[in-house]
Amino acid sequence: FQRVLFNSQTYQRTASVTPDLEKGPYLFPGPLLRRMTAEQVWDSLLVASVGAEVDNCLLRRGDDMKLMSVPGALTEESVYAAIEKLREAGGPADMGGAKKGKKKGGASEKGLAEQFEGGKPQERFGMLLARASELPQPASETHFLRVFGQSDRLITDTSTVDGSVPQALMLMNGGIGQLVSDSNCAAVVAANIAPTNDGKVDALYLTFLARKPNADERHAAAASLESGLHLNDLAWTLANTREFLFVR
Repeated sequence: FQRVLFNSQTYQRTASVTPDLEKGPYLFPGPLLRRMTAEQVWDSLLVASVGAEVDNCLLRRGDDMKLMSVPGALTEESVYAAIEKLREAGGPADMGGAKKGKKKGGASEKGLAEQFEGGKPQERFGMLLARASELPQPASETHFLRVFGQSDRLITDTSTVDGSVPQALMLMNGGIGQLVSDSNCAAVVAANIAPTNDGKVDALYLTFLARKPNADERHAAAASLESGLHLNDLAWTLANTREFLFVR
């Protein structure tokens, strides 16, 4: 079996051809197909589900930076004094959960819920709906970000874009899948404004796939809506497509 497999043309093909300039000018074929990073997938689904207001939720960092500054000479006493100020203010030095849970996967999101400025992030289906850059890093092992390959930061960078069964299950049945298929999903609410079914379908395709549906896709979507499915069902379907997850 291995002899047949290894000698097949399919097995011997290369994913990225090395240009042989002796054969003539090299024509760049375009970028290779790649999956979005965990952070890109999370942020994309969040914007589609929550809307632009997600950008109003920013962790307060400036105050903590000021508290960590050590005035004058750097001595043992001045360092301990700065740490004490952080503890009194409830800053990073007092976040025991972050230190204790680091190897297992990051600090508690609930502990950070009150530390946002500009606006408090929504909490739906057990998730704190803030951009990946505004959440504890690394996230807990069961969080969407870690399941989709966010680095555990035990070494410089262990992030991955490899696929897995838990990823598919999380998109279909997890909290993020419920978020996308909820009637309050921002993309669904915006699509419902369109006066016709075709317009509603077009709006969802533009949101999730950045293109309008072709004739066959529009016909299938319209038929599904007429048979009793809802726009949030279509939103869930588009979020679970490979075209949504992969950058071409």
